[in-house]
Amino acid sequence: MTSCFLYMLITTGLYYLGAWAKITMPIWGRYPRSIVSFMECAACTGMWYGVLVGLGGWYTGLPFLGLSTSQHAPVYAGAVGLCAMVWTPPLAWLHLRALHEIAQASGTAAPIFPEEDSP
Repeated sequence: MTSCFLYMLITTGLYYLGAWAKITMPIWGRYPRSIVSFMECAACTGMWYGVLVGLGGWYTGLPFLGLSTSQHAPVYAGAVGLCAMVWTPPLAWLHLRALHEIAQASGTAAPIFPEEDSP
């Protein structure tokens, strides 16, 4: 079960770094418009990040929700990818919402969710 939480944190962190983080803005700021819509989709990128993280977990021997690493790599990575497609959007929303609330409390807020901030 611990590996499940580890996968959740890694895929959500990768989504944030690939689409929203200020430190990686020089990279994601240059995405073409077609890539931007894909990278801002937490379910889309979460699935692919889940597959990559699942392959890493399979290689290192981390079990995942009853699947042992004796399973074939595509089955293992596919299971992690499908689960990541479900858990990444709510966790990413919670992460971005928390950052927005912290920035508002400190007075340095740039609206992350502009449609909610307009009167």
